[in-house]
This record gives sequence, structure tokens and C-alpha cells, in this order.
Amino acid sequence: MMGGGAWGWGMAFMIVPAIILILIIVVAVGGLEEKPTYNTYPVYVQPQPSPLDILNQRYARGELSQEEYDRIRARLGV
Repeated sequence: MMGGGAWGWGMAFMIVPAIILILIIVVAVGGLEEKPTYNTYPVYVQPQPSPLDILNQRYARGELSQEEYDRIRARLGV
């Protein structure tokens, strides 16, 4: 049997570099570890009050007189 007994080692020397190559590719692509996912958006975004809402709040707190309120409201186009 000429060279028939070397198939076992020859196959091993072909499989080991293939496995190493596959591991290198897996690590280069992103690894086997699970990456945490971070949500970049807040769960709830409170809407910004409109200019009219701010005007109404200021009037309700007594920061504006009736004349100032009416003048600013007319300027807002409401």
C-alpha cells in the first residue's frame, strides 16, 4: 500500500486550516457574541407646547394682562 496510510493525517492538515480560516472570518465579520441592542430613540417624547399654549399658560398664571394677551394672540394670528 503505497501512501494509503497517510490519508488520515493529510485530511487533518486540510481541515485544521479550514477551521482556522472560518474562525478568522467569523471574528472579522462580527464574532459569535450577541451584541446588545440600544434603542437610540426615547420611549416617550413629550410634545413641545405650541406658542398659543405658552401664551394661555402665561395668562393663566397672571403674567399677562388682558390687553397683552389679546395683542400677542392677534400677533400669533389666532
